[in-house]
Amino acid sequence: MFFWKKQSKRKMNLSRKIMAFVLAGVMLLSSVGMNVSAQEIVTKKSTISKNTKVDIYKATVQSGNGERTYRVFAQTSKKYKKNSFISLHGCAVCSLTTVLSGYSKKYRNYTPGKTSRILEKKVFKSSRWNANYRKSLGAQRPVSLYGISKVLSYCNISNRYIRFFKDKTAVKQIEKHLKTGNPVIIEVNNRTQKNGRFGSYTNKWSSSKHTMVLLGMTNTGKVIVADSATRKWSGKKQRIKFTTMKELVKYANIITPNLTELCTLLDLPYPEHTVTVNELRQMCMALAEQGPEHIVVTGIHFNKTQIANFIYNKDEDFQMVMVDRIGGDRSGTGDVIAAVIAGMYMNGHSVYESVKKAASYVSKCISYCVENNVPENWGLCFEMYMKDLTDE
Repeated sequence: MFFWKKQSKRKMNLSRKIMAFVLAGVMLLSSVGMNVSAQEIVTKKSTISKNTKVDIYKATVQSGNGERTYRVFAQTSKKYKKNSFISLHGCAVCSLTTVLSGYSKKYRNYTPGKTSRILEKKVFKSSRWNANYRKSLGAQRPVSLYGISKVLSYCNISNRYIRFFKDKTAVKQIEKHLKTGNPVIIEVNNRTQKNGRFGSYTNKWSSSKHTMVLLGMTNTGKVIVADSATRKWSGKKQRIKFTTMKELVKYANIITPNLTELCTLLDLPYPEHTVTVNELRQMCMALAEQGPEHIVVTGIHFNKTQIANFIYNKDEDFQMVMVDRIGGDRSGTGDVIAAVIAGMYMNGHSVYESVKKAASYVSKCISYCVENNVPENWGLCFEMYMKDLTDE
């Protein structure tokens, strides 16, 4: 499991890409840590009921171990008083309880109230718990993402909390994680964020701050959202909502799609011919209209001997970084490229400098793999050269 929050320039995390999102923080949950299976795990959308207007909806999604069933709670349930803590501030504990129901037999039948009374009280000690809930209702505070991490650790559910993140994360990274069959807990804001500054207001996900769980991906490319609150745009009282990565990309600053993903984001068929520079430029211009300021199309096979990385900066001319093609296609190469670009850019380098460094670094790693006969489906050996990145 891992989380996203604002990341300072001093901390470079090479395991994830940059994406702008309407988030104050994101927690990614995974029972297997950061390992990503080559197999994409998705859930048939048709298996999820169209009517989830119930107090507790049992959502079954595909996971690495077969199926995982989550209980998704309604804050507006008649079980809770209209002006109670759960009805007004219970999104975080509802999200926590949803994840517990899918990951732990011991806590499978816990309600949000029980999670708060028993687990929060144990983890944060009675004195702190009592101090919070003895305050007036308006002054009581819900459990934070950090607090959720602490409770999950107490329950022996592996998780990692990243306290800071730059306000841009990659659509692809979250999507890829969801396709491992593991969920994402997010805390959303009612305003977009960019470079540490708030942007325009948007009440689509929240009127202030709100915590939800992304349970996985459907076979139709939709994100399965477990939401304890009402949403006018999605059937009001439905516990399960659906959105797309394309909807999220409008908040991005830098994205690093390959050609297939670029075509998907633009609803275009994959070109049967070798794509031209002008075609790439036109495609990037169209995608930039959706929000991203910088687009890096990675791994373009222009010929048999070279691979190109196409850089498009909004309102500027394009740039390209060419590298020699070494060996065949290797799993994980694109992820490493995107991670290095993210880290370099967050440390003050230009997009071009970041891409150039990433391409050079990955080429060095691929050469090592080829020289040592590392199978292509084993991925990329990159650990031994990571010191090269800290010299920048």
